[in-house]
Amino acid sequence: MRAALIPHPNTPPQSAVGLEASLSLQNGRLRLGYVLTGATQTVILPAEHENKRTDGLWQTTCFEAFLMAPDQAAYAELNFAPSTAWAAYHFTAYRQNMQAIAPMASPQISVERLAHKVMLHAELDASILQAAAGAGPWRVALTAVLEETNGRKSYWSLAHGKDTPDFHHSAGFALTLDPSEDA
Repeated sequence: MRAALIPHPNTPPQSAVGLEASLSLQNGRLRLGYVLTGATQTVILPAEHENKRTDGLWQTTCFEAFLMAPDQAAYAELNFAPSTAWAAYHFTAYRQNMQAIAPMASPQISVERLAHKVMLHAELDASILQAAAGAGPWRVALTAVLEETNGRKSYWSLAHGKDTPDFHHSAGFALTLDPSEDA
């Protein structure tokens, strides 16, 4: 499944960039992809380093996914940085009781940087999400924060539901992924 992300209308980027995200479930593995196109040189892309769990990734360029079962308040948040740092959190309800999902093996993250395109791919064991987001089918929000070299931040999502950016808002959970349809 592939979809274009749109910037929040109150925080558009200054640079001419576009962002597309994809997600699939294959053999028990959740696969996420993000493709940034256009004036990518104007976006801060932290240099790659050790793939490790890191908090606060959303403070600069970061690609994210949120998953929740339709009948539950609990949900999971996944963060992936161009540096290959990552984070995974569980919430019991809207922005409540945030805790790191643990134990959890590091996701496989790869980043490819080209002249006018940056691609980030992340893959992780989907079973860890069942405890955090329910058994599914999952409602999914694909999101990103892009920080430009001038310090401006734009907030991208499938849909926006408030006057201010809020990736936790239910309006952004615009896709459905059913673990029972695992290919």
